Amino acid sequence: AVGNVIPKGELLFEVDPTVYESRVRQAEAEARRLEAALERADQEITNLDARIANAEKMLAIDEQDYFTSKRLYEEEHVGTQRDVDLVHQKYLRQKDALVELKSRRSIIPYVKLETQAQLEAARARLKQAEHNLDNTQIYCPFYARVELVAAYKTQVVTAHFSIATLTDMSAFELSVGIDPRELRWLDPVIRPEALEQNQTDPRPEVKVRWSLHGQEFTWRGFVTRFERVDEATRTARLVVEIRDVDMVATVDVGSGESRPSLAIGMYCRAELPAEPL
Repeated sequence: AVGNVIPKGELLFEVDPTVYESRVRQAEAEARRLEAALERADQEITNLDARIANAEKMLAIDEQDYFTSKRLYEEEHVGTQRDVDLVHQKYLRQKDALVELKSRRSIIPYVKLETQAQLEAARARLKQAEHNLDNTQIYCPFYARVELVAAYKTQVVTAHFSIATLTDMSAFELSVGIDPRELRWLDPVIRPEALEQNQTDPRPEVKVRWSLHGQEFTWRGFVTRFERVDEATRTARLVVEIRDVDMVATVDVGSGESRPSLAIGMYCRAELPAEPL
């Protein structure tokens, strides 16, 4: 409700997370699939290395058989040319099989690089999906006061629809107008030239007053900066900051039964510290 104060970190509302949870699960499954593909590629490399080692041994045997058969046929006329050709064919088939295994082995590192790139993209999508899921719960980012509520319970809302307006209660800034000719009477610490040169020195206290039904309330503030010279009103604008610890008023006049907090829309006046005469 308007006027309520909401602590920092409190859950404001929640978007239906069903679709976003599904996207997270899909992204997780895709990442696991690609991780498994990398492990499978590593295992395939191990298997191919073993097969290549065996194929090289078999090729050496077939090569020896071929040269032995050829020598026996040519020198000692043992066997026939057909026998030599059959042994030669076996040797060539084994040689071709070895080339095929080595070719498959040489491609796998490139397949792994491609799979690794796909995995990185899948992990990025997973991170985005998790971020979107986290964003289905909207928490109050600061100690806030509800200024406006534009939606009602069970209302269907869409993107860019303004649900509520919250005011950060950690500090309020009050723009105070003063005749430029009166600036010379201010405390030297809060004159425009001093504010521009030094932002760290302690500033004198400013009293911010507000009246309602015969009661007068006061808040404590400090001048933080010189804002501008308003050409329309011909006034210099100083900014007075009221911090959260000073948000609850002290009662100057009245019963003091209620002590309101400072809020947007209050027409206040500020008593700026001046040089003593």
